[in-house]
Amino acid sequence: MNKWIRIFLVSHALMSPFISSAWAGAGHDHGEGSFAGSAGATTLTLPQETINNLEIQTVVVDLMPVQDTVKLVAQMKLLPEKQALISARAQGRISDIRVKLGEAISKGQVLMSFEPITVGSTPITLNSPTSGVLTQQNVVVGQTVNVGEALMEVADRSQMLAKGLTYESKDLGKIRINQTATLTLDSLPGKIFKGIVQRIDPALDEKDRTFAIYVLVDNREALLLPHLQGDMEIVTGNAEAILAVPERAILGTIGNHFIYVKDGTTFQKRNVELGIRKGSKREIISGMYPGEAVVVQGNYQLQYMTPERNMTPESGSKPHDDHGRSHDDHGHQH
Repeated sequence: MNKWIRIFLVSHALMSPFISSAWAGAGHDHGEGSFAGSAGATTLTLPQETINNLEIQTVVVDLMPVQDTVKLVAQMKLLPEKQALISARAQGRISDIRVKLGEAISKGQVLMSFEPITVGSTPITLNSPTSGVLTQQNVVVGQTVNVGEALMEVADRSQMLAKGLTYESKDLGKIRINQTATLTLDSLPGKIFKGIVQRIDPALDEKDRTFAIYVLVDNREALLLPHLQGDMEIVTGNAEAILAVPERAILGTIGNHFIYVKDGTTFQKRNVELGIRKGSKREIISGMYPGEAVVVQGNYQLQYMTPERNMTPESGSKPHDDHGRSHDDHGHQH
């Protein structure tokens, strides 16, 4: 049997005589009248043992700053101005290769040498015009090469470009040069990179109907590699404070969402109006206040605990028969 169903059945049997009910406006006055649909709010008071059995957990809700952003899919690219192609200056045969693919290269370092086919010519060495990493090697020893043929590529990866793609929409007009952006990559979960919008491609790709946005990203840790994919988020507006709760705290369906707010051993069901989604949290437009504790675990079980009338120990009332007559401990009718 599912763990939560088992806990619920046992707990419900134990605590039903202790459940009390109250409608919005009774008990603590949180101003529920201003909440959307708050007239249907109910309150449960549970024994501490039941709360422990349900493993109920809460978080205190507070205001959090959010900013308008535009999200795009992204792919890492090398900076064009940081790439260098090494090509043959004469026809000849490769006689020596002194570097390996992926090796760190210094500016001026000898990469290879070849022997020109011209009789009497001395061997020629090729040096790297820039520092970086050897990203391409297109030749092997003994291979004949022609003038202008690309032999190797050295690229500086201390900075990279994240190419973001977005479809034609009103959000495109919010993006500006020098806006800040964050980048997450599928192959580096939990790692966040920051960058600056460097270029906005004004041309629409006719085939894919997308625009390209290029963000300059620092890569001094050398974690970013060409062609890695992920998501880019560009900040397009000023920060505003909103009241947000973890999404797992929200129950119900569209137009009828609710949460549970805990105060001691009391749990109040509140109808809430939802706003924007921010990561794993959702804005609460109305229904609760900062500083209140919202249930994030055990709330699913709470929704099935229906308050029972005339069964609370606080009221001191006795059980009633089908005719509304109460009985004392000896079974006498009153």
